[in-house]
Amino acid sequence: MNAPVRASAIATLAGWQPPDPGQDALRHAVLAFLHARPDSCRRSCEPGHITASTLVVDDTTGRILLTLHPRLGRWVQLGGHCEDADTDIVAAALREATEESGIDAAAAATGTLPTYAPAWGVTDSEEFAMIAAALGLAPGWLLRGVSAVGNYAEIYERNLGKGSTLGLERGPNRLWQDGGLMQAPPLK
Repeated sequence: MNAPVRASAIATLAGWQPPDPGQDALRHAVLAFLHARPDSCRRSCEPGHITASTLVVDDTTGRILLTLHPRLGRWVQLGGHCEDADTDIVAAALREATEESGIDAAAAATGTLPTYAPAWGVTDSEEFAMIAAALGLAPGWLLRGVSAVGNYAEIYERNLGKGSTLGLERGPNRLWQDGGLMQAPPLK
């Protein structure tokens, strides 16, 4: 049942001091799940399962290394399923990040890190233009869209937040730098 990695996940979350009540509520929900399901760290756990993931940040630019998830088709942080040999959730996350990025402790210590070319070997702005063209979007589509309906925060506040009849707080739906879970890759 992978008891050691489950126990380390419980200990890690129990020792974490969340920055706000919303994050604390999320922490308690995940802890309740871990306590309720002995198989919570196994892929076979049907309601869902804990995975081991890592956010790799370039400390000079603040850029985040993401990977394209093969099944979801989305860019996500490095990580994956806990394995039977895993005994610690942090070590499992490091194993996953090493497997998916090619960055290991020796490479990190010596500074001989792999160099990643932008997707398809083009710059960020060229890639953004290629994606827009592939989707049949005319130049200026992003500016026109945001001008018409607002950015995500404005849309949320108007339809779900304080400016709506629902009056919902954003909670975990806040940007990551504000203690939430929302992350957005930079568009240039």
